[in-house]
Amino acid sequence: MNKIAATISILLLSCGAFAQPVGPAGCGLGNQVFGDQNQVIAATLNETGTQTFGITSGTSNCIDSSRQAQMESYININRVELANDIARGQGETLAGLDNLMGCTNQTTVNQSLKNNYREIFPTHNARASYVSRQIVRSIEKSPARTACHLG
Repeated sequence: MNKIAATISILLLSCGAFAQPVGPAGCGLGNQVFGDQNQVIAATLNETGTQTFGITSGTSNCIDSSRQAQMESYININRVELANDIARGQGETLAGLDNLMGCTNQTTVNQSLKNNYREIFPTHNARASYVSRQIVRSIEKSPARTACHLG
């Protein structure tokens, strides 16, 4: 039984960096493995405890949905200014976003976002949900990942 738990834990931890949209089955290992392909199996796998673990640890696409909604709203309201601030790696709207994400080392976070500007804003009209996911991905794959409370 411990081998199964260890295997599931390793899978969950390795899947956290590859966030994707969450389907009707919700977040968890089922979402990571099956995505939108088979929601019944994904939901069943999530119910084995992987969803609870993902929510608790902030992995497997289980991020705070209220924070996600706040980020998307913030991005919609401040889109142009935020894009400009991310491109420069500093600015008032970027500081506000850092605050919203609970980031403690804004210099590291801002540099990471600046370095990933083209992935975050591939077009001027990229959807806020896409932009917020790309912001989280940029932070998670950088030294800034420990500077923010994304989960």
